[in-house]
Amino acid sequence: MKTLKEKNILATGTVRSNPLNKCSIKSDYEFKNELRGSLDYRFDMNNEIFCVVWKDNKCVKVLSNHQGIQPLTNVTRWSKSEKQQIKIDQPYCISNYNMFMGGVDKLDWNVNKYRIKIRGKKWYFPIFTSIIDTTVVNAYVLYCHANKVTSLLEFRRNIARAYLQRASPSNPKNHGRPSLQKQASKRVPESVRTDLIGHYLERTLEGKQRKCAVCKTNVRKQCGKCNVGLHVDCMEKWHK
Repeated sequence: MKTLKEKNILATGTVRSNPLNKCSIKSDYEFKNELRGSLDYRFDMNNEIFCVVWKDNKCVKVLSNHQGIQPLTNVTRWSKSEKQQIKIDQPYCISNYNMFMGGVDKLDWNVNKYRIKIRGKKWYFPIFTSIIDTTVVNAYVLYCHANKVTSLLEFRRNIARAYLQRASPSNPKNHGRPSLQKQASKRVPESVRTDLIGHYLERTLEGKQRKCAVCKTNVRKQCGKCNVGLHVDCMEKWHK
């Protein structure tokens, strides 16, 4: 913030507790029993840097080299104790930051709204679910640019409905994986498969096993022209 100030760049951004350089501002633990909307702030007069901690659902820490807490604004939050929407105070620098933030901050904000909660035992599973969440949010942004604006929750519901409809009992054609014979038939045009010219059996590369396109069992031979696994007895059936 000091370097940005020296270059006449006005900046406001969130910050963790670690890089605050032993600032005497209240910690998250001290805010534990405070009411939502409580805040604490410090101002570095030498470098003209403002630091504020504001309690929302969690503590939010913001640094700014050109903004303060005044004027305080009001935001609406749900109160579990009162079971209704209530208004709480919000510092000006935080409300202004929320209004104009973008890029990574906005992406993280949207991802955290409906993050996948499934837990896995593998260390890489959170990375996998995070990639899915990020992809959905990016698709949502593109959708809103190209079509009418909708909520992120409704967009995720539409994705879920599309996959559920594909696997519904009323659509049995999409159940399970297609048969190996149908997959092979799509890869090899019928005009090539039935032309009866230049088809011959050969051993698979390094003797590796493949699935026979007709009987679906393992085989170490393949048609050199069609490039599908075949037994000797299945050779004639496949090419007819």
